[in-house]
Amino acid sequence: MDALIDVCVRSALLLLGHPVTRGLLFALAALYGVGAGWPAWASGACGLLGVASWAAPLWHGWRAGR
Repeated sequence: MDALIDVCVRSALLLLGHPVTRGLLFALAALYGVGAGWPAWASGACGLLGVASWAAPLWHGWRAGR
């Protein structure tokens, strides 16, 4: 059981480490929150974090290219 928990924690950290999967995870959490009846601020925060995790690397790459 400890090995399964270890694998799950490691895979979650790997998913959160990449901007694309991190943004997808937050966007899906926001959509789930809307359907599950979460407060609007919680779904909005998840959606904002998802968009920000996609926009920040794009903005950084654009600024580095100038």
